[in-house]
Formats: sequence, C-alpha cells, structure tokens
Amino acid sequence: MMLKNVLVIILVIIAVSSQEERPADVTKGYTKPIQFYETTSVRLFWEASTSTKEKTSISYTVTYCRLNFPDTCTTLESTNGLTLVLKSLNKDTYYQYKIQVRDQQNQTGAKPYENYFRTERKNSCQPGHFRCTDSAQCVFSNRTCNGIQDCGDGSDERIDAGCSAPRYAPKDVQLVGAGSTVAEIKWISVPQSDRPYLYNILIQDGTDDDQTKNIRTGFAAILISATLDGLLPNREYTIKIRAVNVVGSGIYSDPLKFKTARLDLPTLEMPKNASVTPILYQESTSIKLSWSSPTDLKGNNPSLITYQVNYCSINKKCDKFTEKASRTTALLTDLQRSHIYQFTIRVFNENMESDDEKSTYTNIFKTVSKDTCRSNFFTCTQSPQCVQQDRKCDGLINCSDRSDESEAAGCELPHFFGKISIKDVSYNTAILQFEPSRDPKQRIRGYEIENMVTKETQLIRHSTLSHERIIKVTFVGLKPLTHYEFRVRAVNPTGTGLWSPPSKTRTTAKPTPKPTTTDPRSGDTTTSTRRPKPTMEPAESSSGLSNNEKVGVAVAIILAVLLVIITVVIVTRDKSKNGKKPEYTVKQGVSNPSYVEGEV
Repeated sequence: MMLKNVLVIILVIIAVSSQEERPADVTKGYTKPIQFYETTSVRLFWEASTSTKEKTSISYTVTYCRLNFPDTCTTLESTNGLTLVLKSLNKDTYYQYKIQVRDQQNQTGAKPYENYFRTERKNSCQPGHFRCTDSAQCVFSNRTCNGIQDCGDGSDERIDAGCSAPRYAPKDVQLVGAGSTVAEIKWISVPQSDRPYLYNILIQDGTDDDQTKNIRTGFAAILISATLDGLLPNREYTIKIRAVNVVGSGIYSDPLKFKTARLDLPTLEMPKNASVTPILYQESTSIKLSWSSPTDLKGNNPSLITYQVNYCSINKKCDKFTEKASRTTALLTDLQRSHIYQFTIRVFNENMESDDEKSTYTNIFKTVSKDTCRSNFFTCTQSPQCVQQDRKCDGLINCSDRSDESEAAGCELPHFFGKISIKDVSYNTAILQFEPSRDPKQRIRGYEIENMVTKETQLIRHSTLSHERIIKVTFVGLKPLTHYEFRVRAVNPTGTGLWSPPSKTRTTAKPTPKPTTTDPRSGDTTTSTRRPKPTMEPAESSSGLSNNEKVGVAVAIILAVLLVIITVVIVTRDKSKNGKKPEYTVKQGVSNPSYVEGEV
C-alpha cells in the first residue's frame, strides 16, 4: 500500500513538472488593415510568450477562417516574429483567428489565444486618386469629371468627386426653317468642361401645355441641330435649350421665338438644270453644284425657300445630305476619285414641304482621276499652288488667293459671342468697349463694329495673341438726343462671324453756350469774361505797357528832370564866378573850414 502511494505521488510530481514546462500562452493580439488594400488584407500582431524556460525557441501558429465557416480555415506559422499578413480576404467580412504557442520540444501552450476581426468595406486610395463611393475602386484624380465613367458606380462623374451640373447655357440658338408643323433649329453647345450628354428643348406656345424634347449628343459636339415636329400651323412658339450631364441640368439659353407657317402653301417645282464644276486643283475629291431657283414661287416667301442635296455612289443607298440652306449652290467634298455619283436637289417651300416628283432634280457626275497637287498637299482653289495640309487654317495666308484660310479648305468662321457695352456717351461722341476673344483657334485678326443707325463701320485690327484685355472704340459726329445701336463681330482670314447682340444708347443734349455781354461804347459782343475798364492815362500808359514797364518809364523821366536841374545850377554858378568874386566867410572857432578863399 505504501508503495502504491509513492507511485501516485511520483506521477503527480511528473505531471506537475510537465505542466510547468509548457510555454506561456499569448495573452493579447490585434489586427490592422493594410493601407490601400483594407478590403482584402490585414496585418496581425500579438505579444510575445512569457515562457519561464530560459533560451527556449518559441514559434507561433496562426489559424484563421471566416466566422462560422470552419472549412475556410488557413494556417500560417511564424518562427521569428510577432506579426503576420493575412491576404486574399473578402471585403466587409468577419474572420476569427487563433494563435497557438509552440516550443522547441513541440509542446504547445495550455490554451490558444482567440479573437476576431472584420475587413473594411472600401479601400483607401493613394494620393492623386479618387476612391469610388460604392465600388471598391481607385481612379486617378485627373480622370474625374471628364464625362467618362471610370468607377463602376459612376461616382467619379457625380457630386462625390466634386463634379457640378453644367454652368453655361447654349449659345446662338437659331431658326434654320419653320414649316406649318415642323421647325429646324441649331445652336452652339456648352463647353466640353460641362460634360453634356443631353439637351432639353423647352417648347412653349403660350398655353399651359409645354413640351420638352430631349436631344442626345456627345459632349465634344460644337454645332448641334434638331428638328421639332408635331407643331401647330400658324402659331407662335418660344423655345429655350439647356444642357444636362450626370449631375443635373444647367441654365436655359436665351429664348428663340418663331411662328409656324400656314397650311395652304403649295409645293414648288424644281428647275430641271444644274451645273457640276470641279473645284480647281481638287478635281478628284470636290465638286461644286449650282442650280436656279424656281420661277413660280406660288405665294412663298423667297427668303424662306430652302434647298438640300442628297448624294451617293451610283446605285447605292443615298445617305449623305447637305445642310438645308437658302443658297443655290452646294460644295460636295471627300469624294472618291474617278467615281460616278448620283445627286438629287430638293426644293422646300415655306412650310418645309416638297413633292417627290415636282420638287426634285436628279442627275449624275464623275470625278476626275487625279488632282494637280499630291494628296498630302492642299490645292489652292484659284491659284496654281500646293500647300501642305498642316499649314491650312493656321491664320497665315499661304495661297495667293487666300483659299487655304477659306471655307473651301475646311476653315471655320470665328465663333465670337462677346457683347459690346457703352463706356461713355456725350452729345456727339460714343465710347464703346468689349472684351476680345483669347482663343488662338479662332485666328481672329480684327473686329468690325457697326453703328446700326448710320451704317457706319469701324474695323479694329487685333490678334488673339495681343495682350489687350479690353478694346475701346470711339464713334464721333453723332447727333444730340438721338438713339443709337452698336454691335460687333469678329473677323478672321476666312471671313466674318455672327454679329453680337446690339447695345443701345442715347446721346446727351448739346451743352448751352456761355452768356455774352455787349460793350456799350463799341457795340462789340464779347463773352461774359470782363476786360479791364479803360481809363484816361498818359500816352505811355495807353501804349499797352505792363506795370513794370510803366514804373521803369517813370523812373527814367524823374532822372532826366534831375539831370536838367543839375545842369542849370552848374551853368548859373559858372556865370556868377566870372562876374563877381565870390565872398567866403570863415566862421570863428572853426579849425577846419570847409572852403579856403580862392579855392573851390
């Protein structure tokens, strides 16, 4: 029995000794997201084991898995550190982890350290990047607000990225033509920085039944046109246009008013003739069509009659159209050399209506096989010159006929939409000012300012490279108390742009002259400024001498009189000396008499 007790005590001692030899467990651990990869990676930290064994080699085993999903567990081991990186995690997900201590005898701690963490919902982004709002993406900051969605949720084009709704209104809204039920308009788009993808056209006819038409377009478009249908005949309409981007709507343009035509206008008959003229030195790719206008207008307003040319390769689908215009010519470009084309000219009446048989004229033409100049050169229209293509429309005249800066070369008229303002006005003069364009692409060489009342114009030479921020113009010779209107348009080598909106003013009244007075002795009329009243003076004072001169004359007269008196005295004494000996008396008691007898 005693032996049995001894064995039990020995086993207990061995067990206790073995338990004391276990390494100490980890008591604290925590995680920290990896910057810029917070949704998929964390770094795990823990405190070292405080093992009682000296010189004991300790290792750590980390096991982690999605919370409540034991089949997703992964095990990592760290032999020389107190940290590990856990990668390939799922975003916005809870994970649990255990840290087990193990010594060099492969003994583990009594109990692993356990904890859990949650991954982030979104990554942070490096400097110079924008973090998408709902999608886990980072895009370059310079790719935000550019009209192209880079984030999956589109937040790089919304308010989250600092983007705004369009800040500008469409400009130069014009009516191309209006029929009884349809109208065609065009306008200049807002700047590309406004990122428009849509335009709202508000159509009002004076009733409560307003209409809105949406026109989708790329934000890089400049000149935009639209057709408004479903209108009522012989009715006045007002339209306004605004741009729309992904943030919202911009401001409306200035209103455009027009009236639709009446219904009872007949269609027109197109004259059955047209001439085809190759553009000189561009014979293989460009031709000019010319035709006559109808002889019988049938009650249509001639200024509202328009034409359109439809052309294509012969026996092909004709899908190329020129813009409707009132001119009786059309320039067809970008044609194929030595190729047969068919064309149809269609005339539209005031209602923009035409008849498929009577209102059209169809014919064919063939382009020539080669140009005078090589394909990488521009052929001047009228002069036998070839100019490199990259030297067209650069503001410098290279063709002697100036055609390298003309519309035939693809150059544009200036798009200047400034407004002239009244700086100062008097009874016969008006001083105007406006801010010139600073866009070098406009190739502006000057501005034309017109007095719309007198039709007087002034041409101011000015380049977009000049430094003047304000241009002032003076009109003289105006009439007092008269209303005047002034407007300005830009001029470049291609031609003149559109007129600006007019500025109105009125000259002032002519100043009243100063009151006049009349000299009663002479009857002369003088101004109210009084002259010195004439006085009776000696001849010297009436000779127009100044005061200083008069004083000098008086002193000279006095000196002359004194000289005459002295001369008379001397002469008298000389006569007395010759007739009687003078008597001198020496006063008694005077030791130094003034005179000695016999001497003077």
